[in-house]
Amino acid sequence: MKAFSFHTLFILLFSLAYSQQDGYRFRHFSTEDGLAHIAVNTIYQDSYGYLWLGTWNGLSRYDGYRFRNYIFDAMDPLSLTHGTIYAINENSRGELWVGTEAGLDHYLRSKDRFEPFLANCEARMPCGARFTSLEFDKQNRLWASHQLFSPYNAIYREDEENGFQEGLPISMNKVVNTGRYWWVIRDKKLILFEPESMEVYPPQEIFPVLEQLWEKKIFTLAKGPDGEMWMAANDGLYVYAQGKLQKQEGWPTQKITALLADSKGGVWMGTSEGLYHRAAGEASIQLVRHDPVVSSSLSSNEINCLYEDRQANVWIGTERGGLNAVQLSPGQSFDAFDHHRFGVDKNSLTVYALLKTRNRAQIWAGTNQGIFIFDAKSRKLIRHMKDELPDQAIRSLYEDQQNNIWVGSLNNKLIRFSPPQPGDFSFERMADQNGSIRRINEGPGGGLWIAGRSMYFLKEGQKQKLTFERLPSHTLPNTLPYIWDFQFQDSCHVWIACNQGLFFHDVCTDSILHTQLFQAQGHPESMNVFDLHIDEKRQIWLGLWGGGLARFDPINKSSRRYGQVHGLPGNHVYGILEDGQNQLWLSTDYGIARFNPRTERFNSFTQADGLMSNEFDSGAFFEAEDGEMFFGGRNGFVCFRPWEIPAEPKKPMLEVRLTSFRISGEDFQRKKALEAMDSIVFSFDQNQVLEFSFSAFDFSRIGETRYKYRLLGFEEEWSAPTRLPTTRYTDLSPGRYTLEIMASNSNSFAAPDIRQIHLHIRPLLVQKSWFKILTIGSALFLLSLLVYIRTRRLNRRENTLLRYKAALAKQEALAAQFDHHFTFNSLNSIQRFLIEKENNQAIRYISRFGKLIRRVMHQARQNAITIEDEMQTLELYLSLEQLRVRFPFTYDIRIDKEIDPFSMEIPTMLIQPYVENAIWHGLMPAEKPGHIILSFHYRTSYLLINIEDNGIGRKKSAELKARSSMKHESRGMALARERLQGLNIKGRQKASIKIHDLEDDQGKALGTKVELQIPIG
Repeated sequence: MKAFSFHTLFILLFSLAYSQQDGYRFRHFSTEDGLAHIAVNTIYQDSYGYLWLGTWNGLSRYDGYRFRNYIFDAMDPLSLTHGTIYAINENSRGELWVGTEAGLDHYLRSKDRFEPFLANCEARMPCGARFTSLEFDKQNRLWASHQLFSPYNAIYREDEENGFQEGLPISMNKVVNTGRYWWVIRDKKLILFEPESMEVYPPQEIFPVLEQLWEKKIFTLAKGPDGEMWMAANDGLYVYAQGKLQKQEGWPTQKITALLADSKGGVWMGTSEGLYHRAAGEASIQLVRHDPVVSSSLSSNEINCLYEDRQANVWIGTERGGLNAVQLSPGQSFDAFDHHRFGVDKNSLTVYALLKTRNRAQIWAGTNQGIFIFDAKSRKLIRHMKDELPDQAIRSLYEDQQNNIWVGSLNNKLIRFSPPQPGDFSFERMADQNGSIRRINEGPGGGLWIAGRSMYFLKEGQKQKLTFERLPSHTLPNTLPYIWDFQFQDSCHVWIACNQGLFFHDVCTDSILHTQLFQAQGHPESMNVFDLHIDEKRQIWLGLWGGGLARFDPINKSSRRYGQVHGLPGNHVYGILEDGQNQLWLSTDYGIARFNPRTERFNSFTQADGLMSNEFDSGAFFEAEDGEMFFGGRNGFVCFRPWEIPAEPKKPMLEVRLTSFRISGEDFQRKKALEAMDSIVFSFDQNQVLEFSFSAFDFSRIGETRYKYRLLGFEEEWSAPTRLPTTRYTDLSPGRYTLEIMASNSNSFAAPDIRQIHLHIRPLLVQKSWFKILTIGSALFLLSLLVYIRTRRLNRRENTLLRYKAALAKQEALAAQFDHHFTFNSLNSIQRFLIEKENNQAIRYISRFGKLIRRVMHQARQNAITIEDEMQTLELYLSLEQLRVRFPFTYDIRIDKEIDPFSMEIPTMLIQPYVENAIWHGLMPAEKPGHIILSFHYRTSYLLINIEDNGIGRKKSAELKARSSMKHESRGMALARERLQGLNIKGRQKASIKIHDLEDDQGKALGTKVELQIPIG
């Protein structure tokens, strides 16, 4: 009893030496948030960014958004060996190890499961062993220490060949690895341990200055950012640095459970009776304890562990209060009035109106549960009016020049409180229609203006209703506008914000003008104006429902909008206040924003900065005469002095990692850690739903990180910034895609660090190209085989017919060369020469005619002849025609230099019919000397033969032919076309014939040109 009394007295006296410091706020995580258990024994952040929490009943992994819990399951061989976790550590290869109440487990990242390595009741380890310390040496070997009653305490060392082997028969309660020597607490004694030699040394044997600590009880150790060693002993706190040992005065000496020297130079000490902190450069030590009235206070006074993550955030694991994240806000004076200060249940309170009286004595809060009045200095609740009010839902508050406080309710009741204290009051229903009184204000000429479903003007007991039945209804047809706010520009003019936009009312002339804003731009939601503010430059700022912030210039009628893409935290802007630096403060659906109109930049503040909630409400904002600002909404209100809140520093970009990938609701099976994967390959299936979860592991402002993403190959545009770290895609086709994600905890995404995950959706067997090619090829092969068999049968029957037709065509061609017209005319010519006694001409004609007959008969037996032979034949034919016809004509035969006329061959009996046609149908009807040009041109794959005349042309020839009684048709030309078609059947290169009409610029016929293309080879 005496000991207890002495200890109690000691605590009471000791607690007086410390002061509860404002500025400490804690974010709490418990089982309601997904934590495995409220008793947190150890904390560790792995190389991927996850925060691992060892609890009394399971292991929790936290990514900044959700907890993934691992528990002991006796029926599952890949679960933990025990639910109580005491130690977590990771080696340089990224392998995570966990020490439990009953064994040592290795985390398999690819399977997201655990592999037991040492378990209770094995031959090397007795039942009931508790692994409390895990450390890695320079060779990356794991040293695992367990505690049990002596002599069974031991250190196990990992061996690559033989697994874990017992190293020393001692336990390590706390280990700090400093390189060659490890600082170890064993049974509250400080020792130094050398892993290479496995030798244990008294501390003074290595560092003589530590002699004075040999007999002291050492509770815990911590390594500082500069390598200094901090030790909590039974007579105070010691620090060893640069060969010197110094004692730190003023720290507790009992019930010490944890110690942390943070990267900023501060020191934290956890005890079973609270948290102690000394900031860098400060002399005073602050005691931080749980306060049931303050929701952001420490959740429990029993501290189990302390940890600093890579972003310098301090985490506190408690015995009964779960996990705490420290949120320090030096210089930021957000004073949150949440449900604790109101004395009501959590999440049951909404503040709709705020007022700080001019005498600075009281803060009035109109809520859904009546009026709450706080003392402005002590910040304590002094009165709650609820049942005595005619309406408990209060929507507006206003203090007039006589210090009367006017209260507007949800159901159109107006209440007046007379100074100095609320006592007797009167109220009056102000309208026949249901609706709330949203805004109360005095006009420039006196009198009270009241807005809601309609507007009223009260003066000396009289009231006058200003109806809006004349106003055009744009977004709400056949309804009256609902008025949210109004501001006087001068004694005659007032701006009115309502759910149909912005209106301008001239009081003196009683005229109302509707101001068109953004409806023409396809944003009807922007017509709902929650609040308006007129700045010193007469610019009108509008808080829009769903449309963000808008600036309206009443002079030139121009406007500009600002939304989330510009850094605004939420697109519902409920209230606007302007500070002494002409910066705007906005309450939104996701915190408070500060906007600088000159730079057009936003700074946002949320619960992480000390707000009571991120959700605010329209009408719940007020600026006191001294410049203090108030914003209210869900779960209370917050007040602050704008000049005390520094500009938010620009935060660096964050590295994003994939934390989950599910296909149609099932986790993707992989062979390595998902967080380390840059490419994912899987097979296509119909109606697949791909779900990606990711995180930037930003624990500084939990839930405030914004993301943008896009899936290249499916979309090119980035998504809108979002705080939701998930996305999904459906029915993607097989192929290759790249998911790009970037994150930011500032107000912009400049110079982003983009995370890329490559996706390869493999097609099904029936969708693969080789399968399609094989299937189509097989079908074509079978079809071709059938066609081949049938074609072969038909060819056997047709070959004989083709040979017969070929022979017949050659005979017909031969006959065409000497049709009856040519033969008869030739004989007539010979007769004419003899009658006219031109014997020499007759002899010359008969000689040439005989040569021509012999050449044609010889060539008829051949399929092809040389160009030289064809030229000689054509010259014989042309010379006979010159002698025979009664009109003069000349001819010219030209051959390209590239052509060897003695070796290059052409089909027989092709050219002569076209030459004959040129003479008789082109030159003969012309009333001028005729001329024929026969030319041979070499092309890469074919021979071009041109037959050009200067006759009357095809059109005139057709007219003469139509009037003539003799319809001679050139059978030779028709046979020539058939022979060309035969060439096309045999060869790959196609033979062709083209006939062109030659005309001058006026369209007068100049002759005809025939082009024969004959393939070579």
